[in-house]
Amino acid sequence: MKHKLKKDSTEQIKKLTNRISLLELEKKKSKQLEAELKNTQRILNSIINTLPDIIYRLDFDGRILFVNDVIKKYNYKPEELIGKHIFDLVHPEDLEKAKWRVNERRTGERRTKSFEVRLLTPDQKSIPFEIRSKGIYDGPVFLIEAEGLYDTDNPNEKTFLGTQAIARDVSEQKKMESQLKQAQKMEAIGLLAGGVAHDFNNLLTVMLGYTELLMNNKAELDQDYNKLKSIQKAAQNAASITQQLLAFSRRQVLHPKIININLIFQKIEEILRRLIRENVEIIYDFENELANIKTDPVQMEQIIFNLAQNASDSMPNGGILIFRTQNVYLNKEFVNNHLGTKKGHYVNLSVIDNGIGMSDEVIANIFEPFFTTKELGRGTGLGLATVYGIVKQSHGNIWVKSTPDMGTTFDIYFPRCDEESEMDDNIGHIKPDLRGNESIMVVEDQKDLRILISESLLQHGYKIIEAKDGEDALIKYEQYSGKVDLVLTDVIMPHIGGIDLVNRLRLKDNTIKVIYMSGYAHNEIAKMGILDIDKVYIQKPFSIKDLLLNIKKILLNK
Repeated sequence: MKHKLKKDSTEQIKKLTNRISLLELEKKKSKQLEAELKNTQRILNSIINTLPDIIYRLDFDGRILFVNDVIKKYNYKPEELIGKHIFDLVHPEDLEKAKWRVNERRTGERRTKSFEVRLLTPDQKSIPFEIRSKGIYDGPVFLIEAEGLYDTDNPNEKTFLGTQAIARDVSEQKKMESQLKQAQKMEAIGLLAGGVAHDFNNLLTVMLGYTELLMNNKAELDQDYNKLKSIQKAAQNAASITQQLLAFSRRQVLHPKIININLIFQKIEEILRRLIRENVEIIYDFENELANIKTDPVQMEQIIFNLAQNASDSMPNGGILIFRTQNVYLNKEFVNNHLGTKKGHYVNLSVIDNGIGMSDEVIANIFEPFFTTKELGRGTGLGLATVYGIVKQSHGNIWVKSTPDMGTTFDIYFPRCDEESEMDDNIGHIKPDLRGNESIMVVEDQKDLRILISESLLQHGYKIIEAKDGEDALIKYEQYSGKVDLVLTDVIMPHIGGIDLVNRLRLKDNTIKVIYMSGYAHNEIAKMGILDIDKVYIQKPFSIKDLLLNIKKILLNK
C-alpha cells in the first residue's frame, strides 16, 4: 500500500512537472511570437514611412488615427495630427468633396476610388493631392496591394470603423500639365498669328510698293507728297506689327551667327541706358568666360530691349534691374520640371527686377500677342510675344518667375555653341546703280503683287517673264527663247511651290540664280538651310528699293 502511494505521488509529480514544462514552453513561444509580431510591425512601419506617399487612417468621424512620416515633408509632425479632424487640413473649396467621400465609406462603398483635393500646409500653402481611399471594417487593416491600402473583408457584413488612404502629391504633375497646355495654346496662337501675318504682308507689299512708285513721281513740295508719306508710314507701322507676329509664331527668317551675349551688351549699353528709367539702377553680373551661342545678333538685341523695357515699366518709382549671364548645365531634375527642355550645356541670360511683379493669372498670358497689363495707348502687347518667338526659334527656352510686389525674373537658356564668335558683319556694299538689263522670271500667285513687281522691274530696265504659279512658270520657261538670269519666286503657291520649281529649273540650267520671297518663313524655307537664306530670301513686306538691292546683289555675285 505504501509502495502504491509512493508510485501515485511520483506519477502526479511527473504530470505536474510536464504541465509546468508545457506552460513554460507556451510562455516561451508566446514571447517569441510577441517578439516576431513586434519585429514585423517595425518592418511594416519602416516600409510605410519610406514610401513616397502619405498613408493615413481615419476613425468613424474622420479624425486621424495614424499618418506616416511623409507628412513631415509638409511641415507637419505625425504625433501632433493624431486626433485632429482630417477636414481641418482640406482646402475650404474642396471640403464638400472630401466630406462626401468619407460619408460614402460609411454607406458601405467597397471600391477603391481616387479623387483630388487640395491640402493646406501649416503656412496655408495649397498642395493638390490624389487620394485613393477605402473603408475600414472590423477586419484586418493595413494590407498593402498595388491599388493601395484596403480591407479584404466584406463590408456588408462588418461594422464601419473608419477610412484608410494613400495621398499622392500631384503638384509636379499639375505643373507639367499646365506647361503642356500652355505650350499647346502658344502653338495654336502662333499658327493663327503666322497665317494672318502672311496674308497681311502680301497686301502691305502692294500698298508700300505703289506708294513708293507714286512718291518717286512727286516732288517733296507737292501737296500730295505728304499724304503719300503718311500712307507709307502707316503701312510701315502695320508691317512692323506683322513682323512681330512672325517673330512670335517663329516664322521670320533669322540670320544666325556665333555670338557672345556679353559683347552684345557692350554694343548696346548706351542705348539700353537711355531706354530705362533714370531712377532704375542697372547691375551687370556677367560670367567672364561666357560660352558662345548661335542666334541672330539683331534679334538678340531685340530680346534685351524688350525685356529691359518691360522691367523698367514695372518699376515706376525706381528700383534695381540686374542683367546676369552664366554658363549652366541643365540636369535631369531640371528637365523633368520644365517641359520642352533637354539635358546639356546652356548659356543662361537672366533679367531680374524688383518691380510690381505679376500674379499667376498674368504669367499664364504674358507671352500671348496683344496681351498687356499697361494702360490703353501704351504698347502693343507684342514685346514679350516677340521675345518668346525669337527664343524658341533659336532653339532656346524662356521661363518666368514672379511674385506680386516682389519682382520678376526672366530666365532664358540658349544651347551652348563651342565655335568661335563671328560678331563682325562682312556683308559687302551694293553699288548704288539699281538698273539692269537681265531677264527675270517673276513667279507670284497674288496678282496685284505680281503686277507691281513686274512694273517696277520693267521701269528699271529688266526684261520680265510673268508666271502666276509654279506650273505656269515651267511652261513660260520652255516658251522663252532667251536665258533666264534670275527667278524671283514666292515660296508658298498652289500646285508647285517655289522651292520645287527652282529644283526643276536647275535640272535644265544649274547656273540660274534665285531669290525666294514669302510672307513668313515656312518650314519649307527652313529645309534649305537657314545660313544661306540671307543670300536668296527677301521677306514680305519689302520696299521696291530693297527688292532692287537684293536683285543687284544676287546678279553681281557671279
